[in-house]
Amino acid sequence: MDKFKTIQDYLRALNIAHIQKHKAFSINKLEDDSNETPNKLGPYKNNFFEIVFSKNDSAKVAIGTTNFKTENKNSLSFSAPNQSISFDIQDGSKATGYVVLFTLDFLNFSDSLYAVSYTH
Repeated sequence: MDKFKTIQDYLRALNIAHIQKHKAFSINKLEDDSNETPNKLGPYKNNFFEIVFSKNDSAKVAIGTTNFKTENKNSLSFSAPNQSISFDIQDGSKATGYVVLFTLDFLNFSDSLYAVSYTH
């Protein structure tokens, strides 16, 4: 089973590492990269969170022990670090929607990073 330690590692496996702008966060439209990404991946595990909103595609998806098919419906899936994930986009189907990837560090907001100065 593949284990992706960083978002960059995962995007590299999808042939789209060039889209990453931030080390701890990535968001992309599935249809923008559908010619570059594989139709099948997994099982694999991430060290980060993955949220996928897909619409109008047909895919088999497994997250942990849950298996489902999207069957041309809108679907929203969420996976946490270290969950087993796999997907298989069916022949003739084009993935559309969004993928959001983020690390726990992304959620740990620092006061100094987002400091707001008030003057009276």
